Amino acid sequence: MTSEVVTCDTPSLSVSVRADGSLVGLRIAKGAMAVSGELLASSILALVARARLESAEKMRSASAALNSDPRIVAAMEKIAESVDQTEPQNDSEKNLQQPRYEMPTSYLRSPM
Repeated sequence: MTSEVVTCDTPSLSVSVRADGSLVGLRIAKGAMAVSGELLASSILALVARARLESAEKMRSASAALNSDPRIVAAMEKIAESVDQTEPQNDSEKNLQQPRYEMPTSYLRSPM
C-alpha cells in the first residue's frame, strides 16, 4: 500500500508520486520547454498536487478497506500494545537479546 505510485500526466509532462507524497518521477517532453520557465514550473506543481490528491484518496480507500476487517484491526491493536511494553528488566533477559561476540579462532601458525 505504501509503495503505490500515482502518475499524472499531460502530453508534455508527467509526474509520479509515492503514497507519502514524495516525487519519484518527472518527465518533461521537448515541447514543454517552449513555454516560459514560470509556466513550466506552475504546470509541474499543479500536476504534483493532483497526483498527491489521487494518492491520498487511494490511501484512504485502502485504509478503509483494511479497517473494515476485524482481524486486521485486532492484529494492529496487538502490535500497538506490544510497542507500549517496557524492555526486560533483569540481566538474564537482556543477555538473551544481545548476541555475544567472540574472537574467531585462527588455525594459522606463525613460522617462529
